[in-house]
Amino acid sequence: MNPRSFDAFTRRLTTELPRRKAIAPLVGAVSSLLLGGAHTVEAGCTKVGKKCDKNKDCCNGAKCKKGNCKCKSGRTECGGKCYKLDKDEKHCGACNTRCTEHELCLSGVCINPNR
Repeated sequence: MNPRSFDAFTRRLTTELPRRKAIAPLVGAVSSLLLGGAHTVEAGCTKVGKKCDKNKDCCNGAKCKKGNCKCKSGRTECGGKCYKLDKDEKHCGACNTRCTEHELCLSGVCINPNR
């Protein structure tokens, strides 16, 4: 994209959209990059504490160690699955501590980026 079209694009964004609606997707994209994307769990995966044969048997964030799925370093078990409590909006700082839809989980604390 050349500088002129980029300038025209940004002017259009700021004049045609309210400020919050223009900034929200940008904040979301930057947050995803900083937080490493959403944590997804495969259907049918083996939960923490259950028997496994290899790492791909275990749910995301877990690995097969000595025949059982265990959380990888830096993750905590919540309901049989592993989460990063410092970044997960459904388990922020502790298991089942949910941030509101307008908040992000940063360093285990729910924050509102619009404030």
